[in-house]
Amino acid sequence: MPDRPYLTLIDRETSGNRCDVTQTFADDAAFSALVDEWIETGAQAWAAIQLIEGQGGVIAGIAGLHIDDNEQTEPLRARYQCVQVAPDV
Repeated sequence: MPDRPYLTLIDRETSGNRCDVTQTFADDAAFSALVDEWIETGAQAWAAIQLIEGQGGVIAGIAGLHIDDNEQTEPLRARYQCVQVAPDV
């Protein structure tokens, strides 16, 4: 077990196969890249952002295979640098 603090992100909203726990090691003002395979509404991304920023971390950017372009994801795009692999899917 590492000697530095870490955040534990637990996804309790998504059903089906998933990784339940992700340990994110956090130092003061730690930079994090948020990665999600498919962002439709941004709800999971916002939940992770709240946890990370709530602990003093900084979101360096968001990456995904695809990020829907809609009014729900527009605030993510406006506030963070977002990169997607397959924008036309």
